[in-house]
Amino acid sequence: MRSLHIIFIILLVVSCKKIDNITDNVTKNPVADFNYQIEKIPAPCGVNFYNKSVNAISYLWDFGDGQTSTEQNPYHIFHTGGDFIITLSILGNDNKNYSKSQTITITKPTVFGIQQITVKQIPEFKPDGSTWDTAYNEEFGMVDVYGSPDIFITLKSGHSTIIRTETWQDITNSDLSNTPVFWLTLTDITDLNSDFTLSLNDDDVNNYDVMASFTFKPNDYSTGYNAYPTEITFSNNQTNILLSIKWE
Repeated sequence: MRSLHIIFIILLVVSCKKIDNITDNVTKNPVADFNYQIEKIPAPCGVNFYNKSVNAISYLWDFGDGQTSTEQNPYHIFHTGGDFIITLSILGNDNKNYSKSQTITITKPTVFGIQQITVKQIPEFKPDGSTWDTAYNEEFGMVDVYGSPDIFITLKSGHSTIIRTETWQDITNSDLSNTPVFWLTLTDITDLNSDFTLSLNDDDVNNYDVMASFTFKPNDYSTGYNAYPTEITFSNNQTNILLSIKWE
């Protein structure tokens, strides 16, 4: 009998606690609350948001970058670095609105890493219509034609050469259509706001001719929805060069 009495008391206490929890949940005012976890840095990076709200009927997330979500626990990608004010607005079960805001910091990349340079198209002729590998032979008073251009790439900052690739000889667009020419460069640039000039060149015996050149700043690719791309194409009507990029 004593054992039964003890069991009855235990069941009574547990039942009262359950009733108290249910009552608390019903009577507690709605609260908007959340936390988050950043997957990786730097941008672009994904963030998991965890909803900790109480007595909410619906949710509206504002990620501070022009994007929103009505999911309970959304996952969001921030394409650029910076500070973003995250606001969670809820409709409570009392039909009133509540909100909470937090500022999160997404780290900006500090390294523009050029992993590979690929040439897909070249201008096979000079602007005057002549071929790149030609020279005037003074001894015989005639133009010697040596063949298709021998190409290489340079990347310069001011007068400083950052990259000077090896030369691929006698390259035509027919060759490139089958097998693009590429160089593994693995070059890290940390001055993201400086001008750099990327040039395609024809390698001659005593000098070289610039076939095409493009000027850019790494920070030009740090804003907008497509910020921090892993591939950047430089092209005109006769040239196509692809940079494979790793931001860190």
